[in-house]
Amino acid sequence: MDAKGWETNVKLGYDDFKLFIGYTFTGAQSDENGRKRPNPLTAKHRLNNILIYTSSKA
Repeated sequence: MDAKGWETNVKLGYDDFKLFIGYTFTGAQSDENGRKRPNPLTAKHRLNNILIYTSSKA
């Protein structure tokens, strides 16, 4: 198994809201008997995001 890739993340904020966005690219290959082919069980592109609300009022 050989895997290479990269990841990037962004954090945005407005008042009591925070938005986290991330993207991951993974190029995974399996080596079977000298033949390299993409690994079908590894996602090539992955996007994740989280929106958080925190009240500053007590």
